[in-house]
Amino acid sequence: MTPLAWLLTFFGGQWLVNQIYNEWEKSVVTREAKKYARARNKPVLDFGCGLAPRGDYNVDILPRKAPNFVQIHSFAPPRLPFPTKFFGSALCFHALEHTNNPQHTVEELSRIAEKVFILTPSPLFWRTWLHGGHKWIFIGRDVYIKNPLYVEGDLRDVNALLYPEELKLK
Repeated sequence: MTPLAWLLTFFGGQWLVNQIYNEWEKSVVTREAKKYARARNKPVLDFGCGLAPRGDYNVDILPRKAPNFVQIHSFAPPRLPFPTKFFGSALCFHALEHTNNPQHTVEELSRIAEKVFILTPSPLFWRTWLHGGHKWIFIGRDVYIKNPLYVEGDLRDVNALLYPEELKLK
């Protein structure tokens, strides 16, 4: 096998494994979060819902077709527009690494939900580092570093190559 073929197989295979694992992990955690919220007769919030909203209420910075959707603008206000402990659980799947202040985001989600379920991309996958919107790399739940490859500005073209599913937004 030539070095180029090996590289393409490695990166392509890693991408496929990453996609399959991410979807499995999200479905397992979503079931747990919904079970927790339903036991308390409270709704589920999906913060950073993206193209696959999973909550009874859904929040994102881009307009989405989702039930009870609330659009926020770069999370500039210090508080989300929900009362304290309104939600039984909050989902934050692959959104925390895009925020300007992860600690503030977690504190705000903890304010509005009884339990917060957070998933961040694995630092072992190359797309975690190369994604143009990842400001932070999470080593552990509360341990994160600035992404040294993050560049301020409009990187939609780079993201379109790494995440072709985002082309549907245009």
